[in-house]
Amino acid sequence: MSFALEITREDTPASADGPTWSDLWLLPLLLLVQVFETFSRHLGSLKKMRRTRPMPTDWRSFCPDLRRTEWAIRMLCHEGARRIILGEDLDLGSISFDPEPPEDFQPPTPRSALAMHQRIEATARFHADPERFIRRHAERVRGRTGDVQILNLAPSDFPNPDPPNFGIPDTPFAAPLPIAIRGPP
Repeated sequence: MSFALEITREDTPASADGPTWSDLWLLPLLLLVQVFETFSRHLGSLKKMRRTRPMPTDWRSFCPDLRRTEWAIRMLCHEGARRIILGEDLDLGSISFDPEPPEDFQPPTPRSALAMHQRIEATARFHADPERFIRRHAERVRGRTGDVQILNLAPSDFPNPDPPNFGIPDTPFAAPLPIAIRGPP
């Protein structure tokens, strides 16, 4: 008689009918582990790209375009806030302005390539949802003064809607920043 025939019913393993309800409690935990692992890989690839991709050496050549872009943002905020405060509809397609900034509009030039990058990111954030920025600016103007006379100012006299970095603090530091822009990996 072979050994396989001698196995009793009690010694046989349980039938594999599939996972039971008690086994499903591990599923959310496994999904969470996979999400963290995917995020970790993505973060690693971003760090690798940051270390291996050099900053452009001609970053100062972007200053005129940055000036033009910040002028457009300022004009959109001014005209949009004026329309909102006067009770008109905000239609970004109907706002027109001269794309060339006047000579007296001179935002501060970035001090480094990283500062330039932060300001370009700020303009990208504005263009991702301009209505939100314009409505927020209108609320600030409304809160600053209840007087509608500010709306009759020339756009170049209008207070800057945000500093050029749109929320990134630009305080002067007495000591140089301890962060290197790029270094060897």
